[in-house]
Amino acid sequence: MTRASDTAKLLGAGATILDGTTISTADNTAQLTLTSTDADGSRGPQLALTRTSASPADNDLCGVLKINGKNDAAEDFELGEIVFTSTDVSNGSEDSKITINGIVAGASAGRLNLTPSEAVFNEDSIDMDFRVESNGNTHALFVQGGSNFVGIGNSSPNDFGSTAADLVIGTTSGEHGMTIATGTGNSARIQFADNTASPFRGAIEYAHSNDHLFFYTAGSQQLKITNNGNIQSPPTASNTVSSSANMFITSGGEFAKSTSSRRFKNTINDATHGLTELLQLRSVTYKGNNDGDIVFGGLIAEEVHDVGLTEFVQYDDEDRPESLHYTHMVALCIKAIQELKAENTALTNRITALENA
Repeated sequence: MTRASDTAKLLGAGATILDGTTISTADNTAQLTLTSTDADGSRGPQLALTRTSASPADNDLCGVLKINGKNDAAEDFELGEIVFTSTDVSNGSEDSKITINGIVAGASAGRLNLTPSEAVFNEDSIDMDFRVESNGNTHALFVQGGSNFVGIGNSSPNDFGSTAADLVIGTTSGEHGMTIATGTGNSARIQFADNTASPFRGAIEYAHSNDHLFFYTAGSQQLKITNNGNIQSPPTASNTVSSSANMFITSGGEFAKSTSSRRFKNTINDATHGLTELLQLRSVTYKGNNDGDIVFGGLIAEEVHDVGLTEFVQYDDEDRPESLHYTHMVALCIKAIQELKAENTALTNRITALENA
């Protein structure tokens, strides 16, 4: 008998084969087939590798599946193996590790380690990419081994420079994006940190509870865009504006540039407030609570509110006057000048009439 199948026919149930036994074939047929005819829901057939040590210990190797072959020099080499290790043999708290190794450039390298606490790909740190392909994207998730960069939907994250390629989302064609979803009463953040004692340095935060957008620098909140599009800086309880923020934002807490074309406006009417309200305003100098001895000039938001100029006041979440739309108040000044001009013209006409009488 020369075939492995013929040898298998001589083995009955419960047969024991001594170590060193080899089943070989000269063709491509299966040397060993396990068949179960059981019709129930149990597992079968089964191949069991059992180590019955009289003195089991942690990290015992309890089973190895090896795949061997020959190279072009007719030398045997190991293509790969799956190793099963009992990392903890304590009764009731047993743990195991499964390791998949493969040969790379003539040396064995760990491809996948499954431990009780983690699953590790490429623990031996070879130059090997990790790629997850979706139905329509060959690089839905891609870890580039040579550059240590990660791409989502991108096969070449190293193309974007070493300072901004740790994570690259999308490609240079088509639409791409990232969404951070939270509960309706929660906030979502993108944070920036360093190795200082207080690592948090900056952030962009969206608060879903009131639909405000916040910007943080130097570890503090510096800018808030409210749900109606108003911009405040900084949105603190003191309602003050730092001198550094005035480089870009007016002392009223808004960008100096505004959209003035009639194309962006509707229900346009002549202003009703002018000289009468302007004369009630008090021009003041003040020091900001957060600006030391720097002296500023301006108005008080509460006083502008009290004379009825509410269209120029920015209110906080509790409807308290917080800051002023100073650029919008140009219209108030123009209206007051026009009223003064009209009064001056009327007075000049009366004087001329008296002189001619």
